[in-house]
Amino acid sequence: MRRKLITATALILTSLLASCGGGGGGGSSTTTSSTTTSTTKGLTVVPATTKAVEVDPAYLFRATSPTLVCANGTVVVNPDTVSDTQLHFPLPSTGSFQGCVVAFTAPTGQVIYTSLSAVEGTGGTVALNSDLTLSKVDGDLTLQPLADSDGDGVADTCEGKVVDHDNDSVESEPVYDKTVIVVLEGDDLGDSSLTSYLEDNYADLVAGIKASQPQNTRFVVIWDGGQKNGLDGQSDVFILDPQSGKDFTTLTNDISQVLSGASVSQFGSDGLLYWYAPSDNLSNHLKELIEVAVKLFPAKSYDLIISDHGDGWVSLPTPTTRTVLFESFSDGNQTGTTWLGTKQFADTVLAPLAKEGIRFDLIGFDECLMGELATLTQIAPYAQEIVASPEFELGTGWGSVWKNLPSWYAQGLDSWTIAKNIVDGYYQYYYDNPPNVALAYPQVVALTAVKSEALKELAQAFDTFAGSLYQTALNERDNGQMYEYFYSHFGNNDLNTYQGVFWWLNTSDYTGGDTIAQELDNATQEYAGYYGGSQGTDTLGFDLVQTVSAIGYTARLVELGYTNFYAMQGLAYTPYNSQYALTPSFAPDTVQNALNFLSTYNSVKSSDGLYTKYLQLNMDGTVDTNVTGSGLSLIYPYTSPDYATSPKLELCNYSNFVESYNSTLPNYTAFVNTVFGVMWQAVKDAGLDSQFACDVGSGNVVWSQ
Repeated sequence: MRRKLITATALILTSLLASCGGGGGGGSSTTTSSTTTSTTKGLTVVPATTKAVEVDPAYLFRATSPTLVCANGTVVVNPDTVSDTQLHFPLPSTGSFQGCVVAFTAPTGQVIYTSLSAVEGTGGTVALNSDLTLSKVDGDLTLQPLADSDGDGVADTCEGKVVDHDNDSVESEPVYDKTVIVVLEGDDLGDSSLTSYLEDNYADLVAGIKASQPQNTRFVVIWDGGQKNGLDGQSDVFILDPQSGKDFTTLTNDISQVLSGASVSQFGSDGLLYWYAPSDNLSNHLKELIEVAVKLFPAKSYDLIISDHGDGWVSLPTPTTRTVLFESFSDGNQTGTTWLGTKQFADTVLAPLAKEGIRFDLIGFDECLMGELATLTQIAPYAQEIVASPEFELGTGWGSVWKNLPSWYAQGLDSWTIAKNIVDGYYQYYYDNPPNVALAYPQVVALTAVKSEALKELAQAFDTFAGSLYQTALNERDNGQMYEYFYSHFGNNDLNTYQGVFWWLNTSDYTGGDTIAQELDNATQEYAGYYGGSQGTDTLGFDLVQTVSAIGYTARLVELGYTNFYAMQGLAYTPYNSQYALTPSFAPDTVQNALNFLSTYNSVKSSDGLYTKYLQLNMDGTVDTNVTGSGLSLIYPYTSPDYATSPKLELCNYSNFVESYNSTLPNYTAFVNTVFGVMWQAVKDAGLDSQFACDVGSGNVVWSQ
């Protein structure tokens, strides 16, 4: 329920050290002149002369400018044009706090308040007492207590926020149980290829909110739709309040003021908050935009859902490859220089937010290929649960999940239940609504919900197994077989027969009677020997890469644990030429470590730490539910569908891969580093290094380790 607190068009907010949090030392009396804005954690709070945006005083308390210091003295305030000002009352370093007096003159309706009481009026003097209460001194002032419904000594206002959307009064919003921040990034790859789908997703979200009327949850949308709704020809970002029911078709270009540079503007006449950054991009400001959303709709906890193109861990400066989490929304140059990779997302967005106390119960990715083990473990410290797909997603994304999502929050479901509902809803949507167009290849539909604690166990167990792979790679490097495999292709400039950097490991000349291969194959229940349409057991058991098909599609099904590649049997695979196949000399503990990983996976899944569903959309329009998968994938440097350039892309990608990947899965990183080091040496010896646009050999690729 919304209740009136005070009648005002702007506030002078006073936060107290002991009551609203924070810390500080002593200081002398300071007087400030009127100003136009006050800055809080990088957020520009707009002047009250247009539309006021007042935020949680606990945040205002940390403001750096203007800050009025009051320590046993008097502060005079004349904030004619500001919407809020923080008065900082540091306790003296020695002695007792004797209180101070604040004299202010302000337009009618402005107030000053502490954590437990408030005054309002056109002007006068108010005393801050030593017990941190307010008392009237003189002037046209009214003193009133502030409600403290939970009896914790901090007023509801201090715990919540004050906001004026309609410019008629300042209203005190209740603190929501949950604020769901939704990022819809539709201007990727310079072609706004997702915009229409995201508009449908947003419309479904609005419809779901109207239908379920969630009282305990607030949704806020950060929207970047490209030029379609841009102001002044720019590709601006909007912060949308879907609870208002506003749709993109009703957006106007009317904005009363745009602040200079990349900054948050006040609400326009359409009631939407605008972000204006004519030569910048969303990825550089995502952290600040999330902060704005938190300040607009503070809650006890937060969820974050991101819908965009995705490609897991790596970011390649390659316009034809979707190796991005976010791309520039303004320049459209497709260079990838402004793309935000997973590690950068964690380091520059999630980690700084966590330091500010902003963590998420659930982070969901409505994107392709974000269900990779390294990606998930990088995100895990900042969320309790994660939802992501180990496969490609169709443009419709989560489909009807967007419409159903508000009802799950309205029911008060916990985040793990909501995460599993998203998985179920995704599965059901494509089961009920297979594409009505012919597919060029079978499309595997998969979505996974996983708990962050479970990811720690999985990552540790897999990296132990990867240590065995690393030892195998060292053996193959030292005996020269790996080098001969690569050079046999590159030395003849035969790039068209090059089929993937891990092929030597996956398709070695095993037979069904090979003890190690058979045991590994049985351990993982994996059918990976289907090249040419047949199934077999000539595999290591963990299929690390699938790259080759006659139709030129990179079947990037890189699964861990139980994987049934029956899903891709319909493809006409080019049979592998086994002339250069190797027989890796396995480390003694390879099988046991593989079994240990599988045991960990089974334990995590049986204890409800991981939940996944699969189905396959066939080329003839039918749906096949006889598909299984682990729900996780293993990232490898991306291979192009163009066979002739695949080693180029793999090696260019590798130049970014090892350095950023090391902290997540160190053994697997060492394994990849060794294989690519040998591969790069073969490329250089074959005289092909000049064909690579990237500088692969600058510090990352090594020949010996």
